[in-house]
Amino acid sequence: MKQNRKHKFLLFIVVLFMIVPSVNEPFKVFANSNEEELDVSSVENVTQNEAKELAVNSTEQIELLQEKATMDASIDLPNVPNDQENSEEQAVQTPDASELKQLEIQQVEIEKEQKSSVESLDSWMPDKNLQTAVAKTLKITVSELTKEQMQRLGSEASTGQITAKNVASLQGMEYTTGGTGIVLQTTNGTINDLSPIENVRLLQLIITNNDVSNLSPLKGQSLGLLSAENNNISDLSQLNFSNMKILAVDDNHISDLSMVPNYVGMVLARNQKIVNAEIPRNENIKIDSVKHVLNYDFSTKNFSNISNNGLFIPNASPYFGSITWENLDLSVSSIQYEFDRQYSFSTDSRKNNKVYYSGVVVQPFSNEIKAAPVTVKYLDEKGTELALSELLTGKVGEAYEATEKIINGWVIKEIHGEARGVYTEEAQEVAYIYERVEGAPVTTYYQDEEGNELAAPELLTGKVGEPYETNGKQVNGWEIIDIPGNANGVYTEEAQEVVYLYERKKAAPITVKYQDIDGNIVEPTIKLAGDIGEPYTVEKKEIEGYSIKEVIGNPVGVFSEEEQEILFIYKKIQEQSANIVVRYQDNRGNKIEEDTIVEGLIGEVYNIESKAIDGYTFKEAKGDVSGLFSKDKQEVTFIYVKDNANLALTPTYPAKLVTKNSLIPSLDKGMNNKTTFPATGTKKNNSFMIGFIMLAGTILIYYRKKYTKMK
Repeated sequence: MKQNRKHKFLLFIVVLFMIVPSVNEPFKVFANSNEEELDVSSVENVTQNEAKELAVNSTEQIELLQEKATMDASIDLPNVPNDQENSEEQAVQTPDASELKQLEIQQVEIEKEQKSSVESLDSWMPDKNLQTAVAKTLKITVSELTKEQMQRLGSEASTGQITAKNVASLQGMEYTTGGTGIVLQTTNGTINDLSPIENVRLLQLIITNNDVSNLSPLKGQSLGLLSAENNNISDLSQLNFSNMKILAVDDNHISDLSMVPNYVGMVLARNQKIVNAEIPRNENIKIDSVKHVLNYDFSTKNFSNISNNGLFIPNASPYFGSITWENLDLSVSSIQYEFDRQYSFSTDSRKNNKVYYSGVVVQPFSNEIKAAPVTVKYLDEKGTELALSELLTGKVGEAYEATEKIINGWVIKEIHGEARGVYTEEAQEVAYIYERVEGAPVTTYYQDEEGNELAAPELLTGKVGEPYETNGKQVNGWEIIDIPGNANGVYTEEAQEVVYLYERKKAAPITVKYQDIDGNIVEPTIKLAGDIGEPYTVEKKEIEGYSIKEVIGNPVGVFSEEEQEILFIYKKIQEQSANIVVRYQDNRGNKIEEDTIVEGLIGEVYNIESKAIDGYTFKEAKGDVSGLFSKDKQEVTFIYVKDNANLALTPTYPAKLVTKNSLIPSLDKGMNNKTTFPATGTKKNNSFMIGFIMLAGTILIYYRKKYTKMK
């Protein structure tokens, strides 16, 4: 049993050796003469004397150039010795069918796992040559390469340099987030995107013979060396020169070195081929020259080989200028000039800061003749500019089309000129004339503090942006207490409301008087106060003993600015009339004359006199013959005696009857001729005494006569 287990184990080991790919041996970077050195053909135009000077004065710089050497990758696959294989084969016995089946399953699973691992690597680092170079630097197999392993790059000297060729993409390098910095050398490839190494800490970057045009991903790098010969670079402004010792950018399209600082040890920018954008053909042409470095001393050549008799005209500074051509033949399709300048930071030959800048500039001409521009203006009806004008340019015969602009609050009214046409040799103008759009209305309200309308609202209309102005209305009895903040403004696309608030004016007082018909005040005068226009109502007052006779003025109305007066005139209330029954009787109580009714008003004075009755003599009166009418029942009885032939009694009181019509005159006459009785009932007592005396006298006379007869 143990022997069988041993056989199975040995068989498994053999299968693993057959399946697992050979491991690449780690590579080393050497800087000696046995390895491939940096192609220094980039400095082939430097003279031998200059090279010697560089060797003497800049040994460090040359060593840096030599460190650009590229190593050929050599991969040695391990071979299993034949004798070992034979010994193992002899030790392993032939497995049975079930064991073989199990081994096949295991082999399939291993192959799947390996295939999955390779596919996973390709998904984040698709370039095979880059995979091999990185794995070689890390001294691992490609199958062992992971994102985690990428973090080891630059963590130690042995993992600090990656050398590769024929790389098309740097994708996957972005996972190099560890270490203190690496040297990356990828030459003779087709790399056109440096963004994967934007955040990789680089010490040196060598990308000679690639297709890079954008250096902006290197903006954050502090490179000591950049070698980017033979790419498509035209702009160096994105580079950080703070730590740079060598900049090698030969065979590119760079027209401006003015941003390169003077502390850069060496700048190699030779053989630039610069093709400017096409310009219209003309007899007289002026173009700016290439821009050289600043703060370097110009030491050798200038511009040369200027075609078609062109002339270089320097500016005040020798570093810049322009190339001009006059009377140029219009058949010429392009013009060009060459430049070759060598600069040194100092005229002191011991200084080794050098700049080599040379190349050719080609200025092509367009086949078409440049046309005069078409100016497009945007104006209001008064000619005021509403938006910036546009200048359309093109070639003679080409079509142009002006476009309108959307300007808030304005709409196009008309177009002056041709909005569509073709360019000509003469200038053209198109003017879009705008008018304001109709704005939303402005409604002006006139209200009291409770929101009640005091006058009809007014509606103002106008165009957007135009000013509007509102004014408060004169409302009788009211005055404005709040002028709105938007009383004046401009029309907009949204409706607006302007609200004027009013309060009532203080009115003149209203005087209310209460008088009787004789002008006497029967109730205190009052004064009413209020606001102009405010309604008032004055009710009559109930005054005891009086009734309203008339009203002078308006008891119902509104307060106004002028004083008003209301006069209530009263008359004294006359109570219901009262009756006094006057009876005429003889001394035996027999009626000798029809009763008389004396009428009057309660409270009025009355005075009743007896009347003469034929055959009778007034004897006495029972009841008050004078006094005041009252609501109580009143009677006066006049007693008469029958006349005798021998005796005629003279009536004590006249027989004249006081009637209602004669009451007042009789009262006046009586009051003038008689003593006035008190109003407390004294008159009644006096009448009684008089009647008593008269009765006593009558009785005395009667008994006297009787006594005389008896004698």
